[in-house]
Amino acid sequence: MTEHESRPQLKMLLSSEATANPPSMDILKGYRLRLQEPEDEPSYVQLMSACGWEFDQQRLNYCHSRVIPNGWFVVTPEDSDLIIASAMALHNYTERSIYSGTLGWVGCLPEHRGNALGTFVTKAVINRLIEAGYEEIELYTEYFREAAIVSYFRIGFLPYLYDDPVKQVWKDVCQSIGHDFTPDSWPSGNNAFPNA
Repeated sequence: MTEHESRPQLKMLLSSEATANPPSMDILKGYRLRLQEPEDEPSYVQLMSACGWEFDQQRLNYCHSRVIPNGWFVVTPEDSDLIIASAMALHNYTERSIYSGTLGWVGCLPEHRGNALGTFVTKAVINRLIEAGYEEIELYTEYFREAAIVSYFRIGFLPYLYDDPVKQVWKDVCQSIGHDFTPDSWPSGNNAFPNA
């Protein structure tokens, strides 16, 4: 088992303050934001592969079954249909999280990182979920995706502490990224994986 496999997945919840105040959308210079279209799938699979995830038709079908209407956002260059960033607004459909939505599969091509495209599609998803009436917005990430975690903190996401091992991981992450470790002010509980 590798170190990545031995450390628990992290969950974050959007704070009530951030939910009450949807994020503003900056202007993308040189890029355009649009909704995903069926013909985008080959380009999307390439994006996910570049981000380190394996996407096959089964996984795409699963995403299609959970994404809410007008909830799959992609970013392309102004002069191309190549998908260089994407994120999904997903519905959690189990009884444990009836009004919960997930920010899912945020990714950006490595050569376009540093332009805040991941933050941009994240904000688009948050706004869509808020518009759709979701009362709880969550995300899942890995401890080593530090740049993404920094942006999630800035947007208003808070760590969700579902057991002691994950609390220790958050302590290590906060130390690594220079963020205050304040577990007493973060949400906690046993609802770590509502779709399990």
